[in-house]
Amino acid sequence: MWWLFMVKKKTNKKQNETVKVNQALTLLLIVVLAGSAYLLFSSPESASSEQEMKNAVGVKVTFLGVDCEDCIDVAAVRDFLSQQSSITVDETVELTIEESRELIAEHNISRLPAVLLEGDVKGVIIESFTQSNEALLLGNMPPPYYDIASEKVKGLVSVKHVTVDCRECFDMDIVLDGLSQAGIVVKDVLEVNSKSDEGKELVEQYKLEKLPTLIFSSDAAEYDAFAQVWQQVGTEEEDGSLVLRLVSPPYVNVATKKVEGKVKATYLVDAGCTSCFDPHELDVLLNESFGMFIDQRKDVDIMSSAGKTLVNKYNIDFAPTVVLSKDAGLYPMFEEGWAQAGTKETDGMFVFRAVNLLEPFLKQKGVYFSYVNASSGQLITTASPDSIIEVELPMNNSLS
Repeated sequence: MWWLFMVKKKTNKKQNETVKVNQALTLLLIVVLAGSAYLLFSSPESASSEQEMKNAVGVKVTFLGVDCEDCIDVAAVRDFLSQQSSITVDETVELTIEESRELIAEHNISRLPAVLLEGDVKGVIIESFTQSNEALLLGNMPPPYYDIASEKVKGLVSVKHVTVDCRECFDMDIVLDGLSQAGIVVKDVLEVNSKSDEGKELVEQYKLEKLPTLIFSSDAAEYDAFAQVWQQVGTEEEDGSLVLRLVSPPYVNVATKKVEGKVKATYLVDAGCTSCFDPHELDVLLNESFGMFIDQRKDVDIMSSAGKTLVNKYNIDFAPTVVLSKDAGLYPMFEEGWAQAGTKETDGMFVFRAVNLLEPFLKQKGVYFSYVNASSGQLITTASPDSIIEVELPMNNSLS
């Protein structure tokens, strides 16, 4: 659909499999993360030729730091190496962190697990492996990893979920679930109500303006993709904590204590047009694309005084259509998408105008697409999937 064009530009098929939620906030946090979540070791499957197998180099594979229980699983590396036509694994050795000390020093390794390939590998090229002395080294494993210098595991993320008493507010569990799917290891989540003493301290300490929100430990920054996207959605504090600032509506404005992002939708309809499309179909698209919360819905007939006022005030060309309240603009990325489908008025309201963009969606559902020209009173209808005709309505349906 028209407002999904932003998603399609930024995601590929595999990312869409990883991230099922379309909310704008989740997109900002996860789209990039999902792209990096596939381990360094994914490679296209291809059949190895007999000649390639004949020229394969026999190697000794050493896995360093295998006793780090909280670290990333090296099973994917084993599978990756088994697919390489340029090598054959003759021997496999597994070393604990302590047993790896000599090789750590020899190859200047800074994080574990690491993988070392030894043998006649001078001319061998394997993605993500680098030449180290006379061996090939995979030494830049993604988090969680054991940091040699600090002797600590990095990349185990702790989260403080600052909650608020608001049933309709954005569900932060969606973000947490999405991050886990994208490969971020969340060790623990502590829920802190904003009215509690600890909650009040967090609001004051980090100058929180919108609730609910999430506060991540500094370990989240160990994930490169997380760090790259974080400037768009949050701040890094002096203590290293990462505070989510871009909160998807509805949320509670801490200063006013009011819920913002509860959108009011006014549907301009023609009660006399039984074949006109149902403008409430827009609800589904708004919710799926932006997680938009429609709090109040009101139908206004185009022939009523209120309907005529809307037509004249916003220079509306057709009905049915929808007018959204200002709060719609609080949803991240909404205005960028809406520019393709409607207008933002001087009073902050949003009017749907690109009726042609809705037609393919309704056709897919097998619905005849009809609407009324607001100035002439003509009914424009799709008599068949490929034809549009204009029908003159009775004079009492005219706005003149």
